[in-house]
Amino acid sequence: MAVVELTTRDLEDIRTARELLATGEAQRLREASNLTRAEVAAFAESSIDAVALWESGQRCPRTDPALRLGRLYRRLSAEVTTS
Repeated sequence: MAVVELTTRDLEDIRTARELLATGEAQRLREASNLTRAEVAAFAESSIDAVALWESGQRCPRTDPALRLGRLYRRLSAEVTTS
């Protein structure tokens, strides 16, 4: 099993994704950006059902999808706040 080194920014993105999902803010960001769950699932390399479970607070994404989601949510937050 390969060991992957995460940067501070990676860890912040993971934390942010999990916080946004836990508070419902991730779904608000997705909807404000006119993205579908399918598009988020493709970005996270996961399933639509997984995204639905994450957004409902029933599950928490593992590290890899959380990292990808954190990067996505960071970009979406910047776009929503600048528009």
